Amino acid sequence: MSIEETIAQEQAAIKRAKAEVPELFERAPIVDGPDELRVAGIELPEWPAVTGYIRYYPQDFIVEEVHHDGKMISTVEPYEAPLYEPASDEKTIYADLIKSGIPTVEAKIRLAAALGIEERFIGTAGIKDARALTSQRISFRGVPIEALTGISIPNLILTRFSYGKGAIAVGELTGNQFTITLRTDKKVDLAELEPKIRALESRGVLNFYGLQRFGSRLRSHLLGLFLLRGEYERVIESLLFDNGPRDLPFFQKIRDDAHAYNGHWNGLIKIYQEYPRTFQYELTVLAALAAGADPVQALGTITEQIKMWIYAYMSFLINRLLSEGAHGRELPAEIPIPLSDKREDRLLYRAWLESDGVAEDHFRGLSRALPYVRLMHRTLETKITPRDVHATLCPAGVTMNFFLPRGAYATTFLMNLFTLSWGQPIPSWIKTDEVDGKALFGAGSVEAVKPYLGEYMKALGAEEEKEDE
Repeated sequence: MSIEETIAQEQAAIKRAKAEVPELFERAPIVDGPDELRVAGIELPEWPAVTGYIRYYPQDFIVEEVHHDGKMISTVEPYEAPLYEPASDEKTIYADLIKSGIPTVEAKIRLAAALGIEERFIGTAGIKDARALTSQRISFRGVPIEALTGISIPNLILTRFSYGKGAIAVGELTGNQFTITLRTDKKVDLAELEPKIRALESRGVLNFYGLQRFGSRLRSHLLGLFLLRGEYERVIESLLFDNGPRDLPFFQKIRDDAHAYNGHWNGLIKIYQEYPRTFQYELTVLAALAAGADPVQALGTITEQIKMWIYAYMSFLINRLLSEGAHGRELPAEIPIPLSDKREDRLLYRAWLESDGVAEDHFRGLSRALPYVRLMHRTLETKITPRDVHATLCPAGVTMNFFLPRGAYATTFLMNLFTLSWGQPIPSWIKTDEVDGKALFGAGSVEAVKPYLGEYMKALGAEEEKEDE
């Protein structure tokens, strides 16, 4: 079943269920407030007083990649550069990938399928968000230019083609230019906001891992902890049955009811398969268990997700350390990441590891049981430095334009200024005026991309409302 078919199947099932039990589809608006951030180990010295809703339109969150030379930028405005005949050694085609509504990973999957090539022949420097309007440089090896210029794929376009050598590798970017509109619950006073911005530019921002690192159920770090302690059956039980604070009540009930079938793998598959998108990892693991795999083997069918859970627990440890830095503890300019083959890299985290029941033997056991999880010495910059930050009022609230170096999250910066809100249900207080953030700063316009991607730049919930008509 293709991705599109999987999504369509689940949407149809949800529509039927919503008509039958509408009360199970009601929940409070999502807010990344103090309680939620503390789940991720984040404790700010001061919590913002203004709430800012992000991503009502994809173009409320514009991300434009700044290339590794620090000069060239991939813009969300499509344009064609003159395309010259390549030299004999220029076997690579480069382009700007502009997209809305899908993450970079899925864009690469769709491109590879349409071109009939393996994904490894498509290079990108970083991953860009799904609910956003983004542009980044992308490279293709072994693909004729005619196949690329004539391609038509939902949610994306390719523009600004050129020939060259080599390929784009992960990390080959300087950073990203952001243009973000925050739809605020109260009028923003720029006279109060500006000094806060200048202070953050001057001293930097603690490099917290945001809530996106902890999964939609805000439980990824707990699964990572269970994996580290070698509690593989507990990982599977938690994956299958534990609800998160943000789960839709409808899916909470499905997990609660399914718990009675624990150990009956085919019965669980029957329950979860009606919603193959939401329960994609559960179904993959259950298929392996039903075929006779042991817990470690079954978890080995979702290796990328396993790694993300381990990384989430490491992020939780790092956030705890950075929170102490926010409250006066002196920290070095770089801190070691605890998922390391060097025991001394975990000294800063020893108290938390011990309180979580993690010993040194657990790290050695992890690498033996899950060889695809690599222990290696790496460091993280304690602070990130936003540059060229500008803010302006708009009818919806405030729009900001700023640069962040690679690896830095815009939400990590913004949560120091606003309590962030996003997703459905949409708060009743937001103003729904469409905002052209690029035009506000005299940096072009999102109107240029609408003829190509306009159908994927709708307000949140617009497609659902259209289906209900």
